[in-house]
Amino acid sequence: MNSEIKKLITEPYLLIGIPFVSRGRDKSGLDCYGLIMEVYRRLNIKLPEYAYSSTKETSLLHLLIQDGDDIAESVTYPQFGDIVTISIKHPYVHHLGFILNENQFIHAIRNRHVCIESLGAAEWKKRIRCYWRFKKDFIDQCRIK
Repeated sequence: MNSEIKKLITEPYLLIGIPFVSRGRDKSGLDCYGLIMEVYRRLNIKLPEYAYSSTKETSLLHLLIQDGDDIAESVTYPQFGDIVTISIKHPYVHHLGFILNENQFIHAIRNRHVCIESLGAAEWKKRIRCYWRFKKDFIDQCRIK
């Protein structure tokens, strides 16, 4: 296995245990989007920030929901690097995680540290709304040169 692939696979695991901090964007604390941004940043990809709001129209995931066709595509079978969108307390999506493999995702959630969870666990299975895969053109635009 070459070092680039090994780094790609191991980077998300290095974030386990970081505390949840609302709007957190560094290793002192992360929220769910901060975690996604940090994983991709470590892979030399700078994802855009989102406009924080508690309203449905500009919620955490408006980036995917509003611009989804331009930046990502929904997928049925997630794989490493895909994003899972989740509804927790509200009828709309407001949480996300980073897919590690076909059975697990890593996320940062209130009252917990960054942790790995099973996609099939009862707590998450009923709340999963969609899996997204960033389009290559979008990732290429975000690549740190």
